[in-house]
Amino acid sequence: MTKLHRARRVCFGMLGVLCVAAGCKKQDHGEAPGNAVEKKAAEATPIRAGCRFEWVDLAKPSPELAEVSRAFEQELRPDPPSSDPGVSTYPIKRIVRLARCGDAILVVLEKGSAETKRKDWDRPFELYDFNLTTKQKTGITASWIFWLLQFDELAHFEDGDVPDITFRSMSCTECEPVTMLSSVCLDPGLQKWELRKWPKDEDGIALFDSSVGVDGSTDEYETIYGIADFDGKGYDEVALWTHYRELIEKDKPPAPVTTLSVYSFAGGVAGETEVKDEDEMVRLKARLCRMDPKNTACKKSSSHRKSGSGRR
Repeated sequence: MTKLHRARRVCFGMLGVLCVAAGCKKQDHGEAPGNAVEKKAAEATPIRAGCRFEWVDLAKPSPELAEVSRAFEQELRPDPPSSDPGVSTYPIKRIVRLARCGDAILVVLEKGSAETKRKDWDRPFELYDFNLTTKQKTGITASWIFWLLQFDELAHFEDGDVPDITFRSMSCTECEPVTMLSSVCLDPGLQKWELRKWPKDEDGIALFDSSVGVDGSTDEYETIYGIADFDGKGYDEVALWTHYRELIEKDKPPAPVTTLSVYSFAGGVAGETEVKDEDEMVRLKARLCRMDPKNTACKKSSSHRKSGSGRR
């Protein structure tokens, strides 16, 4: 295991994506991930949500928007000014997204500052599940605050009519942040939105770590990811390609390391497979580059075929 892998595992273990379909279940730690996924897939009977997914249009009045606005009056109330420079206050709070399936509403709130120097970076987001009938609201949280949240796309990781809502967020803002991919799903049994659990019971996947290379031990660090049905099995997966050069010994050229992991779900159980076959890595990276051609990882002629790590 390289120094970068060790450091990232420590960092990511302290950090924590949005789920649906067959239910948001935690990974069974009693078995290897691959075996657990296959066993749960064979045992699981899909539970249908029995509702239709839709985004609520915030540009026009609606019963859903009115109900949420009343229920979240306290959360939307501007913070009073503080004389303590170490305390962040947010006079701007607003509803930025509502997603509905039956009585279950996913509520996304954004906080902001009117100060020019803060308004571009000091923007935490909060997620909630809200039930239109019971009026119960439940916070959806991870092991980090959802800074600078950006929605990605709807994904069908498993059987079911209701998609996952995937999004990216920063783990912090006044630091070298990790860009995390997370997802919320509708638990069809509980009829409520929850945060999907990923391998090792994490709240998301680390897409990019801006602290890598700060100490000079690593260079050429680049990543690219995508969400698609990469295996042609009818379900979406997440593929993450990473490349860097690590200085292992002084006075020797940095060693190249290239990895590609594919994340999938079966029976609500998360699985991670690290691709080792170089031809498959090239094929998957080429597809990722077709999906994101402007990514810096796609602008070099080299395919980084030499892999310093892999377990598939």
